Amino acid sequence: MARAAESRKKRPKSWNLAVRLPRVDVDVAAVEDNVETSVHPSQDDPQCYRHVPHSLHPYALFPVEPDGRARELIHFMHNEGEYLYRPFRNEWFAMAVIDCTAFYLSLANAALFFHQMAQRKGCEHSDFEESSAYLSLCLNQVTERLGKESDHVSDGVITTILGFLCHDSSVGRWDRFDVHMKGLKDILRLRGGFQALNRTVVMFTSWFDIVRASVLDCRPRFLLPADVFAPIVQHDISSPSMQDLIVRIRHFSDELAETAIALERTAQLATFVNNNAQNPLFWKDGATAAKRITPVLHFLLSLRRPTDSGSCSNYSTELMLSEVVRLALLILVASVKQAFSLIADELTILQQRFSALLYTAPYDTHFPELSLWAIIMVASVRSNESNQLHASAVVKLMRGMGIRSGRTAVDIAKCLIWIDECMETNVARFIFDIDRASCSFETGYRD
Repeated sequence: MARAAESRKKRPKSWNLAVRLPRVDVDVAAVEDNVETSVHPSQDDPQCYRHVPHSLHPYALFPVEPDGRARELIHFMHNEGEYLYRPFRNEWFAMAVIDCTAFYLSLANAALFFHQMAQRKGCEHSDFEESSAYLSLCLNQVTERLGKESDHVSDGVITTILGFLCHDSSVGRWDRFDVHMKGLKDILRLRGGFQALNRTVVMFTSWFDIVRASVLDCRPRFLLPADVFAPIVQHDISSPSMQDLIVRIRHFSDELAETAIALERTAQLATFVNNNAQNPLFWKDGATAAKRITPVLHFLLSLRRPTDSGSCSNYSTELMLSEVVRLALLILVASVKQAFSLIADELTILQQRFSALLYTAPYDTHFPELSLWAIIMVASVRSNESNQLHASAVVKLMRGMGIRSGRTAVDIAKCLIWIDECMETNVARFIFDIDRASCSFETGYRD
């Protein structure tokens, strides 16, 4: 499960909880002997993926007959979902209930969350006896199935590995994440790719691929399956200013052609967010968010970087501008992920790299409004941090563009790509920083 945003928790008016540490006396041998018969292949019941359960009913049918304690944990997950949002909770459960190995992982997660709430500590399955016992069952079955030629590349094994990736990313164990991702890549290679895999499994595989690539700012491991992430064609969704800018960029230089595409795709994402931001349920639909964010991030992470040339000097103005825009768009998308309570561990390092780039990027005379937008947008995403460097850079652009106030500069930026939910909180303070930097600049200039 991904991290749940504290600001989006809705707690009940009252909560009475009797805490008891149950005995963990699962018959491991009996369970492992019954691995093959308890697995429900997805191809036998493809409908099970199409309807995500809104209720984790403790008396539903499961791949392994749960005992009383397991049913209590399932019931706990259902009740917790009424007031605590965990991204992908229902989607993951819909996948886990058709495979015994993944089901034991879901019980390990449920036990972990239960004891976290009861004891206010712990973040790993190994921190609690009960969650560790369920995880051991899961790991033993994974090991056994990987050793069987008939089962080592099965949907159930892939689903379980996706569960590992979800947990690893939520606790920041990227070393363990990389091991699991390598294993998943090997399995998909043996299968011949994504074909015959369920769309939900493909979506999560691509999602965790770009989650890790975002943290490293490297190219994704996998190509995007066109049938799952088909391009969303939307015409005339951008402002006239944005449309005019994209046309000018495309006609100016082939080196900026991909930058124009990146701006257009991110603008579509921003429009989608802005059109739905007032609906509280919108921010609790992590699966829809992932489907929209994944193709945009995949494209941004696949773009050429200045370091690709192998030289640290003689970068063209166009290449430096494209890198400024690429980093700004990555920061924007990371802020959208944060708003959806999704993993965005890359945000801080991207902001630091963007600030460092401001020192070296040459002033662009062809598209100054694009540089202006990038700086203002990034500064508006930052919170409780000094924006003096960004404000000074904006003032230099303002002088070249004949702009006299911070409010006017921000209004120009808002006409390009802007998401109120992610940026509006800090923009008033940044306008103040711009005007203060402008006064200091004018005073120094007169002296």
